[in-house]
Amino acid sequence: MKRPLRLLAALTLTGAAFVVLSRTTTTDRRAFPSDEGISNPLPPCPSSPNCVRLTRVFAVDADTLFAAARGALEALSPLSVAEDPAARSLDAVFRAGPFRDDVAVRVTREGNGSALHLRSASRVGYSDFGVNGRRVRRFLDALAQRLAHIQLRRQQEEDQGAEDVVAHGDERSGGNGRIDAEAVEQKRDGRPDEGRHHDHDDE
Repeated sequence: MKRPLRLLAALTLTGAAFVVLSRTTTTDRRAFPSDEGISNPLPPCPSSPNCVRLTRVFAVDADTLFAAARGALEALSPLSVAEDPAARSLDAVFRAGPFRDDVAVRVTREGNGSALHLRSASRVGYSDFGVNGRRVRRFLDALAQRLAHIQLRRQQEEDQGAEDVVAHGDERSGGNGRIDAEAVEQKRDGRPDEGRHHDHDDE
């Protein structure tokens, strides 16, 4: 008789602990504020604390932001990703234990930059044990890394292009097609041309 009662008591305590845990270890939406003045086209989150929805504005063009967002989302190892490049939309499904979570990403043009709209939500239940919040943080970190890498690569390409322009633009043939190396260095360093003259044969 005592054994069934002990088992019942243990199950009751376990259930109560689970309820308390589910109510306390949830995603705090206040930790994910949106940039003001931009309308988010994704559905609002329900009243239960198992969803994150935000909008962030970036000083890059929409296509660049969408490509970075796609890479950041795929880095989180979703079960599946549905992509619509024309609409700049991504819809992914993630495993959360025995459950499934849905993540939606939309990118829109905003002024001279673009906006990223994100929604990560549990399909069922009340609590997500903080899963959506952690997922959103990981996504934003991965996105920032990819945007920084893209910016660095573009800067390197611009620097290389500038060097090529200087090298070709400052060619001074002098009758024999040679490149004036000193003039190239002056241009690269921002120093003015000191007005050196080439020797020419008298006519």
